[in-house]
Amino acid sequence: MTKPPTKSSSGLLSERTPDLVGAIVSDLIGAFVPGAGLAGLTVKALLRKRLEDARDILLGEIRRGEKTLFDPSVEDVVAILYRYARAAQEGAARTNLKMMARVIAGQAACGNLVADEFLYYADILDSLRREEIILIAVFYKHWKLETYAKTETPGASALKHCKDELVPNLFRSDTDMKAAINAILRTGLLVVESGFGMLVYSPSRLLEQLHQMALFEAASYGEGAL
Repeated sequence: MTKPPTKSSSGLLSERTPDLVGAIVSDLIGAFVPGAGLAGLTVKALLRKRLEDARDILLGEIRRGEKTLFDPSVEDVVAILYRYARAAQEGAARTNLKMMARVIAGQAACGNLVADEFLYYADILDSLRREEIILIAVFYKHWKLETYAKTETPGASALKHCKDELVPNLFRSDTDMKAAINAILRTGLLVVESGFGMLVYSPSRLLEQLHQMALFEAASYGEGAL
């Protein structure tokens, strides 16, 4: 979970994080892109383009956010950016990369850019399909509204709103949407329990924490989700 800002080991805040990130990602591009003897020029160009786009996404999120950043551990940054670059190289969607980048930027701003935590988040975000990201965003939005309205079963009401909004715009049927929400349970972002003769879904604490940084709703709708 994200910790409150504390001073780095040097006792000083730093604004060098974007430069450090850019330098390390540039090095990783050279490491990830094979030489001409290992792959054709088309493959080499594709891999370089993916990694350069991922670098631009990440630097954009870092520079768009908190301007005062903490000095991270170089070892942690290398591990984090290696994982991020691997996702880009393997063809992760732009939305997934953007959410990973927001987590990196959020952790950097809070002085909590730690590899173990990011790698856990990255595995979750990298595994999500486009439809799942949108469903999480819409469900979370309605769950919050129903909770504020003190609805007796906010999860059930939120699921109904999801059906109204996403079927058939995103999912062909109610059954397809239910299959997707059950698939999301694998990530731990949603939890389910039996109540009032039905399955009741609700956001997990993990989703609450991750949403603060990854902003599921902004990421999904920002990419022309529907």
